[in-house]
Amino acid sequence: DPTFSTRSHGFRPNEKAHNAIYDVLDAADKGYRWVVDMDLEKFFDTINHAKMVQILSERIEDGRVISLIHKYLRADVQLKNGHVEKRDKGAPQG
Repeated sequence: DPTFSTRSHGFRPNEKAHNAIYDVLDAADKGYRWVVDMDLEKFFDTINHAKMVQILSERIEDGRVISLIHKYLRADVQLKNGHVEKRDKGAPQG
């Protein structure tokens, strides 16, 4: 996605841990002294549906696509134990 930071390496096509190391070394050569390594645990489990749809609507003009994404976000989830859980936040992964 062209709107992503060039310094974002996790789960991106053609990216690997060594690219992050090269970025850190490059920043150090330029005088930077701090590095932040983040793993946003449970981030996708807490996404606000209304906010996500709003942000996507600013980038995607086709209302049918937005409607489909909204339905996907709201779809019930079947848990491993067979129970079905209603979802009002979070985004499916995998």
